[in-house]
Amino acid sequence: MKKLMIPAFTIAVATLGFTACNNAESESTTTDSTAMTTTTMETAPAASQYIDLNTGQPIEMKKNEENGKMVAMATGEPVEFYVDMNTRDTFYGKTGTVVNNVMVKGEDMKYKLDDAKVKWDGNELKILYADGSKVKADENEYKYKSGDGKTKVKIDGDEKKIKTEDKKIKIEDGEPTKVKNR
Repeated sequence: MKKLMIPAFTIAVATLGFTACNNAESESTTTDSTAMTTTTMETAPAASQYIDLNTGQPIEMKKNEENGKMVAMATGEPVEFYVDMNTRDTFYGKTGTVVNNVMVKGEDMKYKLDDAKVKWDGNELKILYADGSKVKADENEYKYKSGDGKTKVKIDGDEKKIKTEDKKIKIEDGEPTKVKNR
């Protein structure tokens, strides 16, 4: 599950650099140079914007490495639901699972998972989407099966397995280790 959440939740390092440029077309040789500047950030890149769904306010988050939940950087409190404004997807902060169209607003005016669309089996979250696709997720493992059954994804720790109609791919530590045609 950690690998799945990496694009949305990991701490990013942004490096801004300006390098020397040479103008080779003029008769005299002129070299302009600008010193390199490096900036290290502890939050997601500026392009990533998140909104806490229950407060409606922008939020900076980080992943709690102990339990895998997303927490507010300012307070350290868990963020239950948040929206990635770039993709317009809504995520469940405890598992990092996309929960578009499987939430309802409760009487307390806070969002919660819709019990008619979501089931809990112990700590495992199970979602059946309208297109027939399925997700099972807990703090250690993530499984996805497409509605037509042609694509399956399993993520367990640093290992990811992807099965499609024509291929099987195994990825460890972010690198493909096995690719088989079916």
